[in-house]
Amino acid sequence: RLIDQVTWRNVPELSLFLIKTNYLCIPLLDKIASVTLQHINKIYPPATYTILLLFMVVNYNPPQGEEFFEACIQHFRPYLTFFQPHLLVLLGYALALGEYFPEDLIRTVFSIDFLTKLDAHMETLPAAVNMRTRLRLMELNRAVCLECPEFQIPWFHDRYCQQLQHRGNGSMSTLQQQVHQMLGEILGGIGYAKVSVLTPYYYAIDFECILDKNKKPLLHVDQSILLDDLPKMQGGQHSQ
Repeated sequence: RLIDQVTWRNVPELSLFLIKTNYLCIPLLDKIASVTLQHINKIYPPATYTILLLFMVVNYNPPQGEEFFEACIQHFRPYLTFFQPHLLVLLGYALALGEYFPEDLIRTVFSIDFLTKLDAHMETLPAAVNMRTRLRLMELNRAVCLECPEFQIPWFHDRYCQQLQHRGNGSMSTLQQQVHQMLGEILGGIGYAKVSVLTPYYYAIDFECILDKNKKPLLHVDQSILLDDLPKMQGGQHSQ
């Protein structure tokens, strides 16, 4: 039984194994969290990334969860410079999945000095790791802008997101076509539901339906007309 073999020495490797195999075993996760919490000072600080990522990926909060996460965060905080740049980005992303945003880590990642160092470091990484790190940096940037506006971290991934959109396949899948057709039958026409809508921070929404004040669906052509006419309507009201 794996549970009986968990020690502070093998917790990082075991966490990586569970991530790769996508194996979910609650008693085993509880044991990993317990051993980590009990022996946190013996674990190599950068190794906490793999441990934290396991719990974020499976979306599991162990007993004493807040104490466990805070212990991991406090353990690596004095050693931020020990992390390879791309691992620090991945660590920030893993924590953001659990809605943890340590200010010192966030400010380090989004400092000019660090981003310059990261760009140089990325050239030495395999292509797959490079692409994943750039994606995680964007997702972390987006999460910080939305969840921690008080940090005043600027959003600087518009061009990157636009490039991702151009590379993607713009055509609807068979499933999307079927769902779109069903929504059209419910709402009174396919023009009332828009497919693959992007938010200002490039979150993708599968389908969008906008309702008026009477909770009636609006045609998407009508929405653009209403938005275009809104300044005129407001101007007319002010002039009266």
